Amino acid sequence: MVFDYLSGGRVDLVWPRGFSAWLLDGRAEIVAPDGSVVLREGDVFSDIIGGVPNICEVNGVYYPPAS
Repeated sequence: MVFDYLSGGRVDLVWPRGFSAWLLDGRAEIVAPDGSVVLREGDVFSDIIGGVPNICEVNGVYYPPAS
């Protein structure tokens, strides 16, 4: 769940297939299928493409849909 600055509310995001969420030292992070960390708790993340709530591209890499 993230804060949507346009609507002023929270949005449940649907990450592409293969992404995972972890807690590391008490801090949440989102990890891509290749093991790279794309987002950590507290980060402002703007390099995503897709219609909210479905993300399909992260940092210039296209990923298949989650469903």
